[in-house]
Amino acid sequence: MKLRTILLSLSIMTIGYLFMGIEGCGSKEMTSAKMYVNQKQYDKALAAINAEIAKNPANAEAYFIKGNVLFETKQQIEMAEAYRAGMKIGFTADQKIAAESKIRNAWGNSINDGIKAMNKGSENPDNYRIAIDYFRKAATVLPDSSLSYYNIAISNYNSQNYNEVLSALKEYHAKKPATQETINLALLAYNNLKDFDGALAYLNGFKTSKTVNSNWVFENIAQTYISAGKADQALQAFIDASNASPQNEVLKYNIGVLYLNREDYTNSIKYFEEAVAIKTDYREAQYNLGVTYLRLGKNAAEANEAAYTKEKDRKKKEAIGNDKTYLEYYKKALPYLEAVKDSKTDDFTFWTVLGQVYTALGQTEKAKEAFDKLK
Repeated sequence: MKLRTILLSLSIMTIGYLFMGIEGCGSKEMTSAKMYVNQKQYDKALAAINAEIAKNPANAEAYFIKGNVLFETKQQIEMAEAYRAGMKIGFTADQKIAAESKIRNAWGNSINDGIKAMNKGSENPDNYRIAIDYFRKAATVLPDSSLSYYNIAISNYNSQNYNEVLSALKEYHAKKPATQETINLALLAYNNLKDFDGALAYLNGFKTSKTVNSNWVFENIAQTYISAGKADQALQAFIDASNASPQNEVLKYNIGVLYLNREDYTNSIKYFEEAVAIKTDYREAQYNLGVTYLRLGKNAAEANEAAYTKEKDRKKKEAIGNDKTYLEYYKKALPYLEAVKDSKTDDFTFWTVLGQVYTALGQTEKAKEAFDKLK
């Protein structure tokens, strides 16, 4: 054999071995999977790649190809699982970027489909269930997403599945700090369940929160006590909140209302006046100051009348009959009521109250005008 022929033969053999090496970098299953992907025969591609993973579970590229196939066939949950398994083994930087992009794309599609279904819930309540399924799929595809769980909570609330609302919000809060919006949603669920103890325990967990205003939390604790019919605890909760935020006129007002309901007029006046001192045009507080003084006036007048009826001594009876000090309460009520009358045009109760004050003070024309508002 001539030297040239030997060299040529060696060259051909070397090239052959090189080709064998390239072919040997991927198994038969990998080669078949890639070929089927190019031909868009995804069922066959998936079967081939599963066979490869069974043989070589540490093959990150196999998981990447599997994720791509599942993405094309819209098997979103399985796709995300494949990509995540591959990322644990070790994707290349480009593979990782591509996988994360497709996971987020699939998550977004599920969220959008869920929102569309939820928006049709008023037409057919079954759509809320469909929406929940989409949002749960989104949560599985992208477990770190808090938005998925928030939407699950809203859909369950619309479906009146209040326990499921609380479960979803628990998942939400594990991923993202609570907000007043999410706490409100939880409180609505607790209120519908009539689980006031649960609501109070829930709220107590946010007293020292860095993301939620503590005064707002205290106020909701007080409101929850009111809903539970526990006025004493509600009052103390409002007082605690007011002490923590002494310039909050709403808290002062709420304390005044609770004292007014307890017929503790001294304290109700104190807190209503403090509320008005903070906000001079606080009309609700002004109106309730007027109501409080009216009640005091009525009580004093009734006590005076009872004493007059009971008294047998003529001189003492005459003195009682001439005692008009109760009118001082009506005089104090009047400016507060007149300050808010422009905002009470159609308020039947208000004009009754104002008419009574005018009558007690002998202002008959103004009393008639007030009572005429009731016609």
